[in-house]
Amino acid sequence: MEMVVVMMILGVLITMTAVSISNFIKPPPKEITDNIKAALFYAYQTAILNNQTVMFVLNRADNKYLVVKIDRTDEGLEEKKMLESSLPSNLSIVDVMDLRGIKYESEKIEIPFNRDGISENYDIHLGREGNIIYTIMIYKFNGRIEIVPGEKSRAEELNYDKNDEKKKQEELEILFE
Repeated sequence: MEMVVVMMILGVLITMTAVSISNFIKPPPKEITDNIKAALFYAYQTAILNNQTVMFVLNRADNKYLVVKIDRTDEGLEEKKMLESSLPSNLSIVDVMDLRGIKYESEKIEIPFNRDGISENYDIHLGREGNIIYTIMIYKFNGRIEIVPGEKSRAEELNYDKNDEKKKQEELEILFE
């Protein structure tokens, strides 16, 4: 009986030790965010240097990101993986938002960098479900990428109203009647 109690206590202690050690092994969210920023800048530079389109792909289902170069061949377009990395379990891709305020929450999100390095304005939100820890802001020109703590949306800063387009269209229809 005493042996069973001792074994149970040892089992609990070993489990607690293993959990605490695994928390030390995981990199902090800031380091992971810096790695994603470096991968985005790598995609930007690769597009310019090779004069080819490069895709930065966020895979929310597998919790990973990769950089893919698009090669034009006689058979058509060919994708070549340049870089692939997985995110640890303590951080995930929550969503991606463009400048209009539209959220992309699909399993696979592709951010293209044209041959001259031009991309689109995106905000990548990283964290856990319901809790955004960092926002990576990609700017359209010059490969500018910023990391901001917490949730930030440039669409809200611009006071973009999704109904503005409908209002403008209605005003144009009235003018041309």
